[in-house]
Amino acid sequence: MKRFRFTLLAIFLLPLCLGIIDLRVVLDNPEPKTLSAAELMLNGLPQEWVIIEGATLDLTQAINLSGELPIEVLSVPLVGPEDANYKVWIETRNPQLVKLVSHYETGFDTIFAKEAFFEENRTRFFPQRTIRAMAADWISANPNKQNLLKLLPAEELANKDPEVLKSTMILVSEGKEPSPVRGSFYLVSGLLGLVLVIRRWRKNAQQGKSIE
Repeated sequence: MKRFRFTLLAIFLLPLCLGIIDLRVVLDNPEPKTLSAAELMLNGLPQEWVIIEGATLDLTQAINLSGELPIEVLSVPLVGPEDANYKVWIETRNPQLVKLVSHYETGFDTIFAKEAFFEENRTRFFPQRTIRAMAADWISANPNKQNLLKLLPAEELANKDPEVLKSTMILVSEGKEPSPVRGSFYLVSGLLGLVLVIRRWRKNAQQGKSIE
């Protein structure tokens, strides 16, 4: 019985915590912060919600973290100098980018045809864009960083501490914004659930005393 009570408590504490986190992000990010891609790679994120100007994507290094087909989401690094302090990865669902990478990876029968397509469309694999995005939340950031490390080329990992590499990774999701509606919903749901559970516990406790 006690285990069931703790399970119920955990069920309602989860949305409560998620709501608090979402609303904290909303309060800390009333407006997106505009900065250049160079500033981001040099200084890191000034806040969670940003507009990145002059961002050049490297679609040749795009990674499909799910490994599933058809591809729906890509993690794409920004082009930056070798001495950049941070490596920035953009999680994107942009249909044009996803379609291009999907066709490049699965649309050719021979390596020669694939290379010819790349040479004809080289500039499309390095698009320069302004990206409105938000930092990956703490729930997804760590496992995604770990998965990216596993899929990076060996030369990028040579003689480097994986934990140091993870600490210099910045993961942002294109198109994502702070959500006061979602945060409020989670918070209210969690609070109502906790109130109902506590009232039920008290009622059961009072009934037990009256029986005695």
